[in-house]
Formats: sequence, C-alpha cells, structure tokens
Amino acid sequence: MIRRSRLPFAFVLALLLGVAGFLAFHHGQGRLQLASALSELQSRGVTFEVDPTPPAPSPASDTALPDLLTAAESLGATRLQVPMVPSIAPGRIVPATRVERWGHPGSQTHSWEDIARWAQTHAGALQSLRDTLNAPRRPSVEDPLDPGPKLLTRLSASKSAALALGMASLEAARRGDFETAVSDLESMARIERDLADAPFLIAQLVHLSVAGTAASRAASVLHAGDWTEPQLARLQAALPSSDAPEGALLGLHGDATSMVRALHRLRQWNPGEPSPYAALDFGTRTHTLHLDGNTEPPREPTLFQRAVGRLVLGSVRMADRIRRIGWHDQAFARFLLDLEPVILSRQEILREGSANRLKEWTADRSTDAPAAPWRRFYSAHVLPGFVESLDKTVAKVLQAQTQRSLLETRIALERFDRRHARLPDTLAELVPDFLASVPIDRMDGQPIRYRRDTGSGFTLWSVGENGIDHGGDATWDDPNPGTRQWWLARDGVWPEPADENAMADWHRAEAERRTRARVPFQMDEETMRRYGLRAPDGTPAPESPVPTPTQ
Repeated sequence: MIRRSRLPFAFVLALLLGVAGFLAFHHGQGRLQLASALSELQSRGVTFEVDPTPPAPSPASDTALPDLLTAAESLGATRLQVPMVPSIAPGRIVPATRVERWGHPGSQTHSWEDIARWAQTHAGALQSLRDTLNAPRRPSVEDPLDPGPKLLTRLSASKSAALALGMASLEAARRGDFETAVSDLESMARIERDLADAPFLIAQLVHLSVAGTAASRAASVLHAGDWTEPQLARLQAALPSSDAPEGALLGLHGDATSMVRALHRLRQWNPGEPSPYAALDFGTRTHTLHLDGNTEPPREPTLFQRAVGRLVLGSVRMADRIRRIGWHDQAFARFLLDLEPVILSRQEILREGSANRLKEWTADRSTDAPAAPWRRFYSAHVLPGFVESLDKTVAKVLQAQTQRSLLETRIALERFDRRHARLPDTLAELVPDFLASVPIDRMDGQPIRYRRDTGSGFTLWSVGENGIDHGGDATWDDPNPGTRQWWLARDGVWPEPADENAMADWHRAEAERRTRARVPFQMDEETMRRYGLRAPDGTPAPESPVPTPTQ
C-alpha cells in the first residue's frame, strides 16, 4: 500500500510516465511515417538528400572570383545609369541612345556625356573586367547546396559587373563603335552563363536579372546604328542563353533540398544554437526607438518583467521541444508528400513553357487548413512561403524567355530583310538560316505571333501578362502614363522606334517637363540681392538656358 503522503508523488510520476509514453508512441509513429514517405517518394523517382555527407575540402578554388571582385570594385560606386526606354505611343519607343537627358524631375539629371566621362575615367578598370571574364575558369569544389557568403559575394559582384558592361556597351554603340558594344555584350553573356548552374533560386534570380539587362542593352544596340547583316548575326549570337528554364529547375531542386535539410536538422536540439524565440524574451534590455529616429539607451527591466519574460520564453521553448519530440517526423513526412506535387508541377510548367498553366495550377490549388496542425506544421507554415517565392521565379523565367525570343526574332527579321530585301511571310521562313526553330511564346505555349502589315511594316507580339491574344493590340487598358511599358500593353507587341517628328515632339515635351519641375530655392529678398540673384530694381536675375536636345 502506498502511503497517503506519497500519493501526490505517485500521481506526478504516473502523469510523467504517461506523457513520456504518449510522446514515445507518436515519435515512433513519426519515424515509421517518415521512412514510408521517403520510400514512397523514391519509388516515384523523387529523392531528397535529408542527411548528406559534406564533400571533403579541396585545394582547388575559383581563381576568377578574387579577380572579378577586384575588377568590379575598381569601377567605383556610381549613380549613373542608362535611360529607360520610353514608350511614347502604342508600339513606338524612343531608343535609349536617342534619349539626351534623363532622371527624376527636380533632381539631378544625367546625359550621355556623363556616361562617356565615366567610361573614359574607368577605361582601365573596364578592360580589366573584360580580361577577367575572358580568362579560363577553375571552379571551386564545395557543397553545391550550401548558399554561403561566397555565393552571395559572387552574385553581388556579377550584377555590378553586368551593369557596368551594359552601360559601356550602349555608350560605345552610340558612338558607332559596334565592335566594343558587342564585345561587352558577349562579356555580359559570360557572366550570365557562369550563374546558370547555381542550384539556388536567389542565384537564378540574379541570373535572370543579368540576362534581362543584357537583352535590354542588346535591343538598344540594335536600334543604335545601321548595322550590316554580319554585324546583326554577331549581335544575335551575343544574346543571353536560352537555358533559363533549366537553370530554374536547378534552383528549384536546390532550394527544396536545402529547405528539407534545414527541417530535418530541427529534430535535434542544439543548446548552443541561437534560439529562434529570443525575440519573445521581453524581459531583456532593449533600445527604445522614437518616431524621430533617435533611440534611448537600454533600460533595466523590472523584476516583474524579467519573471514574465523568462516564463513566456521558457513555455514556448518547452512547447517547441515537445512538438519536436512527438510530432516532428510526422510533420516532416507530411511536408515531403505535400512538397512533391509542387516540385513536379513546376518542373512540368517550366519544360512545357506556359505561364497560363501556372495560373491554372495556382487557381486549382487547395487552400483548406490542415486538420491536425502539429502533424502538418511545416506544410502549413513553411510550404506556402516557398510556393509563393517559387511561383514568382517561374513566372519571371517564362516572361524573360519570351522577351528574349521576341528580341532574337526581331534581329532575325532584320537580317532576313537585309539579305532578301523583303520581310518573310511567316516566321517559318527564318528557319534554319536565321533561327534554329520557330520561337515559342512561353506565356501560353504557342508560337510567337507575327503578321506582315501593309507596306514595309510588321507586327511581332506575345500574348503578354494576361495570357490572352488580342491580335497584336499595343494599347494599354490603364490610362496612367506611368504604366506605359510595352510589355504591360494588352499584347506584348515588340516596339519599334518612332519616327523623327514624334521623337522631336517627345524631346520638347520632356524639356518643358524638366523646366516645370525645377523648384526655386527660397531666400529672402535681401539675401537674393546680396548674392546677385536679384537686380537692384528687384527684378529676378536671368536664368540659365535649358539645353535643347539634339536630334
């Protein structure tokens, strides 16, 4: 018989044993479910390296990275940038090399003279950058699924180098120096190809950014001069590669595997790791931030604040440890099974090349809340953010590939016209001399649209963001001039340069807009007379004339 004085202890012991048995049962059940999920996925050809062996360190290293960093840093920080290509009418633009001044109204503006001085000042650094990109590479041997500081450093340097080369390319094209312009585009293509195999979505986003910059600069070079057919062929060959979907597939699988690894490591609790719940400890010393941006020194919390803070933090930590012990493997197994259709569907969409399929899949996706929150903890709290980021990347890949195909087709049409003194009746006539195959509109998976118009004109278009073919309609549904980008029209009609009269009218309107945007500096009358801003009779001093744009 248990003495009555020991009954409370016996009750507590029985309760603890019951809780331990309950957790042990669910832990064992989770291990079985995880093994079953991994086996099921493997039978369908889907594998995740949940417990990889890190590769041995190698003395081989990427010798190009230090040189790339040195060359990119030697160019110096600059706020210079090439002008945006303005759409002044449906399907009509002012080429970047014909824009004389640009910048935000009322602030500092830039001109091609500024960019020419920058290129001259940094001529040595630009040549060093070109030499670095042309040098042989020796890739590093490291864990391809470990996005460490080295990768982020390379991404930053690569993007800076691409922007500098793009600016130098347009400056050379504006001077008529085709050789330098296309050489810089070829160097940008090397940067883009170096990032194509990086198995991370963040690297693929930079890859797309570099490719988009290169394509935009190539389009401006196309309209910068009256190039010969061999020159146009070289310009077409310098375009960014067409393997963005393959790179996105690598990034998709790499990010998924990295996420799976991170969740798998959560099974073990390492007391030395920073706690993800430290922010809940409001009993610690904190700075007070005011609306004016100033901060007060940290104040010592009261004894009550310390006690409540430690209690809240300890309770959350304990609940999380219990969840990890009992239900981590169950939630992890469910997460892997929920992740599989996401991976397979995005792979299929990228291979088929249809943004409309992505919209259909997103619309049909179930949004029901999980019935057992702890058993589907990761599916409910981790997977949605990954899917959202993944879908944005897939959409950008399909859009970038469509715009690249439009540009390549536009150059091929120009080459065909130079060689045959006429336009083709269909895009099939461009194959195989000017294009490897009829280009595909990756917004809907159909061939890119092309129509010969009356006279010597043509219309080349994609269905654009809305995925609906309006027959080559280059108008905008939104009357706001700020949204007048050619890709945001009802159809993504490839824009052509406006005629000389339209560009002259646009330049005059821009000069007037900059004049109206000038904000006069406010001074009292006495100060203005003292510094010569007022004549003795009180009339304003003459203003400096606004430079007239050259045509």
